[in-house]
Amino acid sequence: MKVLTATQSTQGQRKNDFFKAREGEIVGFVSECDGEAVDGKCGCKRCMVGVASGSVTTTMKVEERDVTIGELEKMMLDYLVSSGWITKERTVTGTQVDSDGVETPLPAVTLKGYLEEDLKWARNMALDVAEIARGFEVGMVIEKRGATYRERHGESEHAARDAHRQSFKNGEVILFHHPELKTDIIVTFEKRNPKMAVVIDENGKRYRVAYCFLSKIV
Repeated sequence: MKVLTATQSTQGQRKNDFFKAREGEIVGFVSECDGEAVDGKCGCKRCMVGVASGSVTTTMKVEERDVTIGELEKMMLDYLVSSGWITKERTVTGTQVDSDGVETPLPAVTLKGYLEEDLKWARNMALDVAEIARGFEVGMVIEKRGATYRERHGESEHAARDAHRQSFKNGEVILFHHPELKTDIIVTFEKRNPKMAVVIDENGKRYRVAYCFLSKIV
């Protein structure tokens, strides 16, 4: 069946993206703050939670997994227990009132087993995750914007910039789009740094430039 999983894909498309979950783990829902904006500091209106790690992500992927709705429900139940939202054991206390109206404390009793409302919570969470996943194709990366779920497209800005940086090789002849001369000059790529590159023009002049001004010669 289709489920939603945590993914780092497209992280960085939004400046307030975050990924703390484990790649590939199935996700469920977080508790949302009243009055919180979608892009608020809390982040609860735009994220989901990994049911294994209990950690959150703003990017989710639709995947086909060999699980049943019952197994998914059990995952959600285990998450709710491990995160402290529900418990399998409860201590119940009370008093007994005699004919004279005198109250006598009764011994505490430990009750074992889940409440029906807790089981329903886990069941509904599993059904809702499955319902959202059915609305998208397998492999799609989606985001949560309040009560709306929608597909994301393309890679993150960080990944795109990194791929561009790594595409140049030492000694390679490339184009430098000179921002002041407003023209392209032919240069040789000399050195790669995390944020800037060093290139040399035909006259031996060195430039320390941002990678966005460099491109391949087609």
